[in-house]
Amino acid sequence: ARGLMWRTELPEGTGMLFVFPDEEERSFWMSNTPLPLDILYIRSDRTVLSIASNTKPYSEAQIPSRGPCRYVLEVPAGWAARH
Repeated sequence: ARGLMWRTELPEGTGMLFVFPDEEERSFWMSNTPLPLDILYIRSDRTVLSIASNTKPYSEAQIPSRGPCRYVLEVPAGWAARH
């Protein structure tokens, strides 16, 4: 439920995967998250639906998936572009 809130370090090769029981529209935010992240919204078939790159720390703006997804992967900002 907390995701990566309050973390001040997130080494390369690490992140957080959210696994939901079903596929539906999702929305995340950066409240209390001091690090910029890339947020990948992933469908049930494990294809990437959308990517929110270099999200703004501490922002309470909603970051929508832009379609139904089952998984959400939070990784250090810039990871998606590198991979």
